[in-house]
Amino acid sequence: MERYISFLDILGFSDIVMNGELDKILKKMRMILNYVPIVETLGKVVKQGKRIVPNRKMKKCSCFSFSDTFVISTEDTSIESLNTIIIATFQLTRGLFAFGYPVRGAITKGEADYIENTNHLIGKAIIKAAKLEKEQNWFGVIIDSDVISKDNINMLSDSIANVISEYDIILKNKIKRRYYVINWRLNLWVKDGIKSLFPKPFDDKSKSKFNNTLKFSKHIRDTKQAYNDPIEDWQHMFYVADGPPTKKIAFEHGDEY
Repeated sequence: MERYISFLDILGFSDIVMNGELDKILKKMRMILNYVPIVETLGKVVKQGKRIVPNRKMKKCSCFSFSDTFVISTEDTSIESLNTIIIATFQLTRGLFAFGYPVRGAITKGEADYIENTNHLIGKAIIKAAKLEKEQNWFGVIIDSDVISKDNINMLSDSIANVISEYDIILKNKIKRRYYVINWRLNLWVKDGIKSLFPKPFDDKSKSKFNNTLKFSKHIRDTKQAYNDPIEDWQHMFYVADGPPTKKIAFEHGDEY
């Protein structure tokens, strides 16, 4: 069957593992995996005793991970599912950036299905998404033209407009190509600035990815797409300081990006 697929890859993860402390990496990954059910419900939560937990009855998509890769999938290719894949991708991408794991990825549409009773997903859509992910020379997520174009962008809900931006992506062959992309920068406040979310470049190739990403983030700031009053709860402010990302602390953002 056809569905929407979002393929997200944490770049440089092997270097992070080889050069970092495993206990700290595992602790951070556990927090990210605990965030995944919130992504699957598009931020819908319920109170369970003294705890706030994802509302499983409101699950809109599926997300699984392996090593340094996350894959989100929808049930079908309806307009509701299109809205879902964009919101879920925004939430997870912004969350991964906030945890200090910048990602690169792509959203595609096409044939893909699960082997029964497993998280094993096979199909053309996931292969295309993985291929598009590898073509980019930055950290960020592009939306394939089969998914969103000028012909159907007006069919999206009003709140989605804030998390999509048109931008000229620099590909690995140094060619620029215009795509709709996920605006992971929306309502992200970082005490030490966006630069602090990136691990130190391990080589010239990774340095160019960081620089291209900072140019995008600066573009988002300059064009006033970085902050807004949340239309829906999943657009809430995300604050990053010394501990895990939170909705509760307010401070000035730390740099121009």
